[in-house]
Amino acid sequence: LETRSDLDASRVGITGFSLGGYVGLIATAVDQRIDGAVLMAFPYIPAAGGEERNYLASEIYAPGLLERNVLILAATEDHFYTVDQMNAFFETIRSPKNELIWLEGPHDFPISSANFTRNWFSTDRF
Repeated sequence: LETRSDLDASRVGITGFSLGGYVGLIATAVDQRIDGAVLMAFPYIPAAGGEERNYLASEIYAPGLLERNVLILAATEDHFYTVDQMNAFFETIRSPKNELIWLEGPHDFPISSANFTRNWFSTDRF
């Protein structure tokens, strides 16, 4: 992206759904070139077997999301996390730049949820 003259490499965003949302979470947390993300219905992965942390645990990436513009879209009846787990994760990245929106229903979001992505990246955050 940095080599393309038709793009503004200082304004890079990423979006992902389900496992793509988890990959987006990791990429946004570790790549300083990514300014923001819309992460939809990503699986919450706690530390395995009572371990304090491992490279898969969602919490290990939370510090890298604090200075980004992150919108999390989560479903109230998703089988990849509970409402309590996602609320607790969001508390670890809570900042004026980040937002959590709950959608009623299961893991599969309605097509209208794409409007959240468009609106998020259309704001002056970027």
